[in-house]
Amino acid sequence: MIQKKTLFGHGHFVISLDFELAWGMRDLPGYASYIPNILGEREAIPAMLDLFRRHRIETTWATVGFVFHRTRRALMEALPAVRPAYGTQALDPYAALAHELGQDEASDPLHFGADLLDRILDTPGQEVGCHTYSHFYCFESLWDPEAFDADLRLWAEVAGAKGIAMESLVFPRNQYDSTALGIARSLGISSFRGNRPHWIYRVDPGPKGMALRQRVGRLVDVYLPVSGHQTNHLQAHSEDEPLNLPASAFLKPFSSAFRPLDSLKLARIKRSMTDAARRNGVYHLWWHPHNFGRDLSENIAMLEEVLTHFAGLQDRFGMQNCSMANLAKAFSRLPARP
Repeated sequence: MIQKKTLFGHGHFVISLDFELAWGMRDLPGYASYIPNILGEREAIPAMLDLFRRHRIETTWATVGFVFHRTRRALMEALPAVRPAYGTQALDPYAALAHELGQDEASDPLHFGADLLDRILDTPGQEVGCHTYSHFYCFESLWDPEAFDADLRLWAEVAGAKGIAMESLVFPRNQYDSTALGIARSLGISSFRGNRPHWIYRVDPGPKGMALRQRVGRLVDVYLPVSGHQTNHLQAHSEDEPLNLPASAFLKPFSSAFRPLDSLKLARIKRSMTDAARRNGVYHLWWHPHNFGRDLSENIAMLEEVLTHFAGLQDRFGMQNCSMANLAKAFSRLPARP
């Protein structure tokens, strides 16, 4: 293990988004009622990109490989020979291709997103990271390291055709173990978004789902400091695994039902960002583009308030913003401890 300094001379602000369209939602209860959110990404993503451009914000868009393809034919021709086996067919995206997939992005905007991806690539400072090729569930598949290796290799191949390097990884549903991390590192991935080190954010192997008390704990933690400070400090790590850039918080989208608590939500985010700036730590905020698929104006206003707060921290404390890949590169340049 190589020992690194855990503190930079300033704090860092990191944003990552899970760009998955329907591939990350299709197996969940209530999917049909959520379709307007996914379709709403067509407006939400350009609006977010405009905000990132104006505020000069680097962001990591962890993207499902299926989204890269422009047509059904292109996707079907690219499928891997080794695929994951799921005990429940509803979880298997490959089983859905025959009856869910349209012909192209115009006819099927729920599953194809190459045009949106092009807009991301055309915006300065945006990293396209890996969210696996097929929205691969490590804990809900009959865990096959060979299938996971094939999945990541195919993502790298499809992304490489667009000139995108595979550097950062976000595991679907945050499901990973040491074997998955080792495979990712062997393929050149330098960083991943890990889970917060608190019991309410633990993800256990097996198709058990999240315990009710964890769901309640996570919801309350959006507004009150159930899990304590959200500041992370990068730790020494094995060269056999990517650098862990743990999530600090999920940016819960606007909801009319929770409107009275919006001030608490933003206050918690700002306090944690300020703490990270003061203590030279890392604040890592994440969400999905489809979370902004409804109530776009309210969500964009919320995000702009967060970015404006970051600008103040940048002026006062020298806090910096960077993508996951660029933070990993900066960490790798730190001198080793004697």
